Amino acid sequence: RWVHQDGSTIWTEQRHQPIFDQAGNFILLEGVARDITERKRAEDALRESEERFRSVAESANEGIISTDSRGKILYWNNAASVMFGYTDEEILGQSLIALMPEKFQERYRAGLKQWVAKHERRQISRTVEAIGCRKDGSEFPIELSIGSWDTRAGTFFTGIVRDITARKQAAERLHLQSTALEAAANGILITDRDGIILWCNPEFTRLTGYSAEEVLGRNPHILKSGKQPTALYQNLWNTILAGQVWHGELINRRKDGSLYAEEMTIAPVRQEQGEISHFIAIKQDVSERKQHEIESQAIMTISNALRTAPTRAEMLPVLLDQMNDLFHADGAMLAMQNLVSGATLIELGRGSVGSNFTGIRLAPGQGLSGQVIASDQPYHNNDVRTDARFARPDLLGNACAVACAPLIVQEQPIGALWIVRQNNINASELRLLTAVADIAANAIHRATLHEQTEQHVRHLTALHQIDMTISASLDLNITLNVLLNNVVNQLGVDAAAVLLFNSYAQDLEYAAGYGFRTSSIEQSKVRLGTGQAGIAALERRTLVLPDLTHDDVVFDRAALLASEGFISHFATPLIAKGQIKGVLEVFHRTRLDPPAEWLAFLETLATQTAIAIDNAKLFEDLQRLNTDLELAYDATIEGWSRALDLRDKETAGHTQRVTELALELARTLGMSDAELVQVRRGALLHDIGKMGIPDGILLKPGPLTPEEWEVMRMHPVYAFNLLSPIAYLRSAITIPYCHHEKWDGRGYPRGLKGEGIPSAARIFAVVDVWDALRTDRPYRQSWSEQEAIEYIRAETGKHFDPTITEVFLKLVDKWRSIKLLRL
Repeated sequence: RWVHQDGSTIWTEQRHQPIFDQAGNFILLEGVARDITERKRAEDALRESEERFRSVAESANEGIISTDSRGKILYWNNAASVMFGYTDEEILGQSLIALMPEKFQERYRAGLKQWVAKHERRQISRTVEAIGCRKDGSEFPIELSIGSWDTRAGTFFTGIVRDITARKQAAERLHLQSTALEAAANGILITDRDGIILWCNPEFTRLTGYSAEEVLGRNPHILKSGKQPTALYQNLWNTILAGQVWHGELINRRKDGSLYAEEMTIAPVRQEQGEISHFIAIKQDVSERKQHEIESQAIMTISNALRTAPTRAEMLPVLLDQMNDLFHADGAMLAMQNLVSGATLIELGRGSVGSNFTGIRLAPGQGLSGQVIASDQPYHNNDVRTDARFARPDLLGNACAVACAPLIVQEQPIGALWIVRQNNINASELRLLTAVADIAANAIHRATLHEQTEQHVRHLTALHQIDMTISASLDLNITLNVLLNNVVNQLGVDAAAVLLFNSYAQDLEYAAGYGFRTSSIEQSKVRLGTGQAGIAALERRTLVLPDLTHDDVVFDRAALLASEGFISHFATPLIAKGQIKGVLEVFHRTRLDPPAEWLAFLETLATQTAIAIDNAKLFEDLQRLNTDLELAYDATIEGWSRALDLRDKETAGHTQRVTELALELARTLGMSDAELVQVRRGALLHDIGKMGIPDGILLKPGPLTPEEWEVMRMHPVYAFNLLSPIAYLRSAITIPYCHHEKWDGRGYPRGLKGEGIPSAARIFAVVDVWDALRTDRPYRQSWSEQEAIEYIRAETGKHFDPTITEVFLKLVDKWRSIKLLRL
């Protein structure tokens, strides 16, 4: 550095060369100096520029990378080092391709070569997106701005690299949120602070029927239905303008004018300064839910009402009244199908129109009710007068909109529910009617099963009562009266009668009746095979005439119909053991279409009646035979008794006397009639065993020897052996076998003692000894009454039962006073 003559400092570049003489001695220094002040100034400026660049580059948030024309990294800043995870030592001198994922490196290398070959100039403002690769192998999105410049040393490139991971994620979130809003199942609306619609999603347009173009820039009041009070909207605006979220339900109107229920939430959107700038409304269509709530409430109301009705008869009016209220109907009707005949009966109708249909009967295949029941499908017509299948349009009045739903239980249709009104019936109401019909079907079925169960119990009770009557009563008239009373009460009819078959005259004759107002039925005498009763008996089948007023029905006893006013008649044969016993007839004064269970029970009662008649006949025959047999036995017994008296003339009349005395004493002691019968027979046969005693011993005029007494004491044993094989006389054997037993056990043949001796034998022992003492015998004269009494008293507790002796002696006093005994 030199000082110029003007005092300024200059920079010089000098070149010096020493000069030597021939001898090699230094003689001078030759030099050239060149002023390089400008160059030095330029170099200083460049250095300062580089320092400023480095300072800026190192403080930048973006990565800055410089490469040569081959892509070798000459420089990168700290941000790039942090971004990619490499140190300066690891990356400087390496190819820029090292910062790219391996799968993209070839493509990047080819692009770089193309760039250099074409010597394209790229501006820093031109950016591309690429994928970077960190030292750890993780990939991340980058934004790369690349520029190039040429020097004498060659072409160089500088790139600014930005990690756009956060930006990409934010963009993805925004995209997802936008997609979600567009695809949301709820309608979404964005308005400004004044409520002007700025944006809506597709669900909003579907919900309201308005397109986005039709609502953007307009106020949501276009959806107002007028169903909400003004106060609700005032509360809504006050809430959201206060920065709070409003939530509630509205009834709005679609573009086509139809109403729908929506659940809406409105939330305010605030700016950074906290001021409300927008509102977001989220709308959910709850029309179906509200309809379900209405249906559920209606179903619950009907279910609760049905539960309060204990019987089917009470349930049906409640059901139909609830339906009239629920559907604002002019009438509700219940149609039930007879499973036997297939006919349909409008069992009950309620309401100003519905009551007109009560009791209407439709033949199988006639009317819409039968078709709904047969098809299991509901029916709906807002002008049923146009449908020729509707049986009675004349009963509708001004109400012509009808709906009908089948009553189905366990996949079996049993009837149908109808509603009728002036206003149209919509599809949701038909759906609700179908739901009500399902509940009603189950309720009716349960009530019917309950009543059938109770009816079965009543039937079983009635059958048991009938069985008890048949078993207990021997009087056929009493049995038939009980039977007919049960027939009328259990079957719910007005009257019933039994006609008995006279096999000799071949006709049916009145035997018993119940429930008749006149005596006309008692004149009934029907020839077998003629009239309803005669045909039922001859053909052995039940005849059913539900309506005797039809022109094609001829009833053989016209006088009976005229006097009684019967409409329905049923006749079922009485058959027992394959034989016709008669006919059971049932009458009713209104039309009766009974179910199969009713007819089955009628035939069961007929069977019971036939059994009762057969049992009565059998008992009558058996009673007559038994009486004849008893008379024959008694005559035989009395014959044996007289035969014994003829053999022993000295004791003639003894058997008759002791029999009468024994019966009187036994009766006084409280024996039953059945026991007295056996006492009488035993008394008549008390000496039957003496038939085995030789005359020499039996008729000996003097005392018997001990050997003869041994033989004589065998006669009770002979009596037992003689009578025990005879079952009829087995109950009377105690007197012939035991009347010689004594109270103290000294009697014969078994030596019984005390109450071990049968009571009949103890009774007879007293009267037998009494009569023996009071009559003459071959070996002695008769004793006086007093002597006999004293002997009896003396033997009390020895020979005789003290209790029986006491009663007998009282009878002796009684007999003496009325002179029944021979003194």
